[in-house]
Amino acid sequence: MNKLSRRSFARNTMIAAAAAAVAPNLLADEKPPALPAASQAEVDARVQWIIGKYGTRLDEAQRADIRRLVAGGQSSIDAMRAYALENANDPATPFRIYRGAGGQASSPVHPAENDGGPAPSPVLHGNAKR
Repeated sequence: MNKLSRRSFARNTMIAAAAAAVAPNLLADEKPPALPAASQAEVDARVQWIIGKYGTRLDEAQRADIRRLVAGGQSSIDAMRAYALENANDPATPFRIYRGAGGQASSPVHPAENDGGPAPSPVLHGNAKR
């Protein structure tokens, strides 16, 4: 294995820092994907609500950034809405109470703590009344 010299380490660090400084500018030039009319109307309404609430504190660059972020997340919202789900559908992982050997409900995370005996008494701290 070759030993890394200080000079090559410094050179590699400078190249990485320069690439990190240039990369955000390259990504900022990308346009968000075109949205359907209904989704675009929803993006516009959401942006107007945010600007109406916080507009006095935002400059033009921040407003453009908010529009970009909201428009970028709209495709994920559309994908979730496209998934057919009815109110009667059961959850993927139903809730089941773990019952120990004594038939008492206990935590499945720490089953060793439940030895079937009485539940521990609550600890009172400070000036709490007993």
